[in-house]
Amino acid sequence: MSIPICSLSVVSPFMMILVSGLTVCLSAVHLNYTSWPDHGVPTVNAIDSILQFVHIVRQQANRTKEPIVVHCSAGVGRTGTFIALDRLMQHIREHEFTDILGMVSEMRSHRLSMVQTEEQYVFIHQCVLLMWKKKQQFITNDVIYENISKS
Repeated sequence: MSIPICSLSVVSPFMMILVSGLTVCLSAVHLNYTSWPDHGVPTVNAIDSILQFVHIVRQQANRTKEPIVVHCSAGVGRTGTFIALDRLMQHIREHEFTDILGMVSEMRSHRLSMVQTEEQYVFIHQCVLLMWKKKQQFITNDVIYENISKS
């Protein structure tokens, strides 16, 4: 039995009236992670699924030039945790180091309270650990050749 990690729906075009008085028709893709408690984090067993979700959202973002909106009820705790995971996933692909505290501090300079609780901060670290393990596994499996001496 598989448990869906997210719901995906394409929202039909909607009307948006801009301050200038212009009416614009827009459509949106709505991605919703369905098992993330308010003020909390997904279970440790769900770390892989949240990373899959972050990857799905990043793939969607790379397909469009439109802005991406990430939001939870208050727009800081779960939102900050998600944005941190997305930024860290991109960073880890290209680098051999990361500064989680520095990155969260930089995010907080733009929006206060990003990553609201200690539990969310620890969750980010747990996710980053899995990201590093997967990167190392990929590097190990990507051996071009091996020198084998026959005895």
